[in-house]
Amino acid sequence: MNNSFYESLILPPVYTKSKAEFWNDEYISKQMLKAHLDPESMLKNLQEWDIKLLEQTFRNVLLNLQNNPL
Repeated sequence: MNNSFYESLILPPVYTKSKAEFWNDEYISKQMLKAHLDPESMLKNLQEWDIKLLEQTFRNVLLNLQNNPL
C-alpha cells in the first residue's frame, strides 16, 4: 500500500503548522464567506441537521429497546 496513506494517518504534534492550505480551498472559502454574509441561513441549516441527527438517534434507541427489552 502507498506510504503516503499511512503517513497521512499520523497525527502531528499539537499546534504544528500545517502544510495544507485549508482556507484557500475554493469550496471552503466560499462556504465561510456565505456563512459570514448570511448567518441566518447557516443557523437554519445547522438546526435542520441537528433535528435530523436527533431523529435518527431517537429511532435507533427505540429499535434497540424493542429488540433488547430491559
